[in-house]
Amino acid sequence: MHDAALRALEGSDVVIAAAAVADFKPSELRTTKSPKGELASGINLVPTPDILQSLGAQRRPGQVLIGFALETGNGVDSARAKLARKGADAIVLNYASAETGMDSDTNQITLVTANGAEEGPLESKVAAAQRILDWVERNAPTA
Repeated sequence: MHDAALRALEGSDVVIAAAAVADFKPSELRTTKSPKGELASGINLVPTPDILQSLGAQRRPGQVLIGFALETGNGVDSARAKLARKGADAIVLNYASAETGMDSDTNQITLVTANGAEEGPLESKVAAAQRILDWVERNAPTA
């Protein structure tokens, strides 16, 4: 996915990196089944490439890059740190709760940018997506 995202970056004006990919992978790839006893002590993990950070480092001037952050604690501060670390223009912050997030038809997002944070209402995921696209339209450089 990392390589495909970097290839897609070349021809893109706007990248909305909404995929929830794995942050870690097993350190060892096996081609045969592991006996249960061998796995009892655990599986060693190593970090995967950070796709959003790679996109932020390799994007050209004028490209708009948006990432996502699902948080359970102090989300705005975490999203601001992620914004700087990843080189994105905005982070779409959402919280995991019964009404929002992965297992719900609604969400409440906050668009976090270097200039502030725009908190939205509890709304359908379609409406939340439209708010993200409206933000892009207001903030994307014009050619």
